[in-house]
Amino acid sequence: MQVVINTTFSMLMDAALVGIHEFELASAVGGSCTSLQFKCVSTGSCIPGGWLCDRECDCVDCSDECGMRV
Repeated sequence: MQVVINTTFSMLMDAALVGIHEFELASAVGGSCTSLQFKCVSTGSCIPGGWLCDRECDCVDCSDECGMRV
C-alpha cells in the first residue's frame, strides 16, 4: 500500500511541475501571457493569475507578490 501511495504522489507532483513549466514556456514561445496569467518582470515567464499576491514567490524576482519584501 505504501508503494502505491508514494508512486501516486510522485506522479501528481510530476504533473504539477509539468504544468508550471508549460506556463513558463508560454511566454518564451509566444512572447506574451494570456489574460489569465501574470508575466514575471525579470524573466518574462507566465504564471497563473491565481498565484498573484498569494504570499509565495512564484517568479524568481517575486514580482508576483504585490510589494512583499523578501
